[in-house]
Amino acid sequence: MKKIILTLLTVAIFGSMLMAQATNDERTLATQIANLLAKMPSKDSIQLASGMKEIADMGEKGLVEMAGMLVPPGEGDNSQVAYAINGFSY
Repeated sequence: MKKIILTLLTVAIFGSMLMAQATNDERTLATQIANLLAKMPSKDSIQLASGMKEIADMGEKGLVEMAGMLVPPGEGDNSQVAYAINGFSY
């Protein structure tokens, strides 16, 4: 009986610790995109995968907003936005 109680207590403690690790991203979509683009191009495959997960987490709205940031050729620098969108589409 003591083993069962101890096991349940241990699971409850570790479960609550894991729940405390969950983050709620309260940044605006524009801020999330700006932070993501600041990390582009990625330094390695781990950072690339992390960035692509961030894009996926932003959903369709984030992808559409990023696509709207593209400017016609010769009118600005599209390199970071294009890198992010191309990496996500791959």
